[in-house]
Amino acid sequence: MLLTLRIENLAIIESACVQFGPGLNVLSGETGTGKSVLLQGLALILGAKGGTHLVRTGSTGAQVSASFSVGENLALQRRLRELDLPLSDTLEIRRTLPPQGSGRSYVNDRAVKRSDLQSLGSVLVEFSGQHEQRLLMDCEHHRMLLDRHGRCGPELDRVLGAHKAVAEARRGLARLKRDADRVEEQQEYLRFQLQELKELSPVEGEFAGMEQSLLTLRHAEDLRGGARDAERELYSAEGSALDRLTRAESALRGIAEFDARFGVQAERLTELIYQVEDVAQELQSAMREIRSNPRSLDELERRRRLYVRMARKHRCDPSELHLCVERLEEELEGLGNLDERMDAAAKLVEDARVRAMEHADQLTAARQRAALRLDASMAKELGSLAMKQARFCTALVPATEGECLPDGRRLGPMGAEDVVFQLSANPGEEPRAVAKVASGGELSRVLLGLKIALRGGDGPRSWVFDEIDAGISGQAAETVGAKLRELSGMGQLLCITHLPQIALLADTHLRISKQVKQGRTRTQIETLDLDGRVEELARLVGGAAVTDVSRSYARELLAAYDQVA
Repeated sequence: MLLTLRIENLAIIESACVQFGPGLNVLSGETGTGKSVLLQGLALILGAKGGTHLVRTGSTGAQVSASFSVGENLALQRRLRELDLPLSDTLEIRRTLPPQGSGRSYVNDRAVKRSDLQSLGSVLVEFSGQHEQRLLMDCEHHRMLLDRHGRCGPELDRVLGAHKAVAEARRGLARLKRDADRVEEQQEYLRFQLQELKELSPVEGEFAGMEQSLLTLRHAEDLRGGARDAERELYSAEGSALDRLTRAESALRGIAEFDARFGVQAERLTELIYQVEDVAQELQSAMREIRSNPRSLDELERRRRLYVRMARKHRCDPSELHLCVERLEEELEGLGNLDERMDAAAKLVEDARVRAMEHADQLTAARQRAALRLDASMAKELGSLAMKQARFCTALVPATEGECLPDGRRLGPMGAEDVVFQLSANPGEEPRAVAKVASGGELSRVLLGLKIALRGGDGPRSWVFDEIDAGISGQAAETVGAKLRELSGMGQLLCITHLPQIALLADTHLRISKQVKQGRTRTQIETLDLDGRVEELARLVGGAAVTDVSRSYARELLAAYDQVA
């Protein structure tokens, strides 16, 4: 439940702190006094998109904050756990809007994203008003409401997946058909590419070997010189390492007969002599192999350029060209059995269509059951809203667009049917689409009836009705007021109204007015006591000119309601 809403420097509201109570909270006031700004502030708390245009001119920024009681709102408790936000008896939400740049959002003084506010808002407060009346003109909104009422989410997910599968299978078949139209041209092009690669004859590992060979040939003189110098120092030069090791070994063997330790050291030197001789022989062999052959260097560089050019053409690494040969051969082979692949693709399409039809049947059945329940609930609700002769009907109309199913139906991503709320307001008239036959007052009552019929068990405990009474008066206004009063027994209602029949039912009555001081407009919000309610009801009854007669009538209305209540 919304406890308090505080607004600073938002549009024409300079500063306001509004306390709400349980039950029916009525907000009234002249048009343009700031009622919509108050709701805009609440919408910002619930994650609506903000903007610098909302900041009051000349201020350093706007701020909106609200307090909610968590109570037994199980959905809210789950959402707080999902967002890793602390559970407490009271939920404090604050949002700032600077004159420039983006603002910040906080929940219990912890910074959060706007999407987190939206997530919390969906289980805190539900908005209803003239905008939602316009949504009643949209059949897509009808489908969403029916699916929510029937808890058709699992069936809808399966249909969505099946529709995607059919579409993907069709796209695959269409690609193969396009391939069939140009298969000869494609085969010729693949053969040409394959012939080019086969002339090059790329071999796995060859490119890396070429890179090393080119490096060796380019530095042949340096390599030979270094190897020659090393060989001379080790072996062939006078006073080489081998000569010195040999003399050292001989000296140790000369004294080994007197001390066995020196014999062991002599053996180790013998092993070193063998190793030096091996290294010297390998260096001599390497010097013979390294030849500065310009012709070999040119040939290697030419082949390397071919590798690089072909790799660029086939958009791969030069070391992977041999894989391109395999890929092109597979593509050619695949084009050779295109007919078989087309048959297989056509079967995939048909199998996907059959599965989609099964899922569509399940969703249709779930919607039919939900429609029967909703129609029965709406008959009861409209009867209590002074529309006893009206007949509400949820029609499932076959879809006209989408994938064709084996039974001839069309399947879109949301199923094989459209959902249309229909209404017959008068006996003898066939139900027709609400968008075509309902008046403004009837739309208000249909919307209110839907709200009650579709209310969730653990959803939002606060509802906002923004001028849902538009287009009604007299007895219809009284019945709508009574239904709002009934709904307020299930939770908290915030209702903007211009009708005295609804305002007199308030548990808490707030009056919103504005004044111009020193050239600036300021909105005032006050909670009315009994005298204040009399004045406001008198204004609602008689207009701007409040008279003793209108005040007397207002008192009679309040007294009559108190007696009934």
